[in-house]
Order: sequence, then C-alpha cells, then structure tokens
Amino acid sequence: SLINAWSKSSMPNAAQRAQDILDYMEYNQEVSGIRPNDVSYTSVIVGWTNSGDPSAAKNAEKILLRMEKLYEKGVTVVKPNVVTYSSCINAYSKLGQARRAEELLQRMQSQYEKDGDSELKPNVFSYNAVIRAWSLCQDDPNGAHRAELYLRAMERKYKEGDISVKPDIYS
Repeated sequence: SLINAWSKSSMPNAAQRAQDILDYMEYNQEVSGIRPNDVSYTSVIVGWTNSGDPSAAKNAEKILLRMEKLYEKGVTVVKPNVVTYSSCINAYSKLGQARRAEELLQRMQSQYEKDGDSELKPNVFSYNAVIRAWSLCQDDPNGAHRAELYLRAMERKYKEGDISVKPDIYS
C-alpha cells in the first residue's frame, strides 16, 4: 500500500505523508468505501518509529490511541496487536524514553492478562525494545539494572514455557 511505502521511506517527512494518507482515508471512508485497518494504522506507527523525528514517539502513540478508541467503539478491523504496541514501544525506545516504553509494555501486558487475547501478548521484540530503552536512558542511573530486570523476566518466562519471549542476541 501507499501508506506502507511511505512508512518505509527514508525521505524527509515520509512519516507525515503516511499519516496524511491515513487521515484522508479516515475522513473519506464513507464516500470512497476504503476503510483503514490495523495494518494501515500500524504502518503509520512504524513510519513514525523509523522517522528520526523528535516527536515520533508521541505521534506514534497518538495513532495507537486512535486505534484503541475506534476499537472500543466497535471498529474491530483496527484492533491494536502486539506489532502495533511493540512498534510504539520501539519509538520511545529509540529516544531512550524508557519509562514511557515500560508503561506501554505494562499496559499491553495488563490488556493481555485481562482479555487473554494472544494478539496482545508481549513478545521478544516488545521486551527487547524496553531493554534497549533502558540501555539508552540518560536520566536514570539505574537504567542498566532496569534493563537487566527485563532480561531476567524474559528468561524466567521462557523457562516456564513461553517461547515467544526467548532472549536473543538483542536481549
């Protein structure tokens, strides 16, 4: 899709272009019959994550919040999933904003535990993004310790049989 192409582009303002297309799709969906879905929204989040823009993480989270609100209203095709949340977590990770990355991981974990929905279950990518965030965090002297706690949690969950959080070379 065009949104996906822009989300992967390294051109300046590519993420904004992807979001503009999403906004256009939302605004004109009744007339055009073309409705954005979870892939459309997640692609824009990925675009922001990869943009290098200082406001990328906040823009990514705004898209996530839009998805959550639409899903709560019954628009099931925009249901956020592990890729959506993990991409948003990764946006904060790249900026070293570990607390916010951690909060999103905890929110995703709580939602998974509440609903039992496997599409919301944090995986190795989710945890690695939080570990990376803590490793890049400059405003907390305990960042390395916090990163290690997440690695230990991954190891524990893996030993308990959760193969989706098996630590890898990025952990």
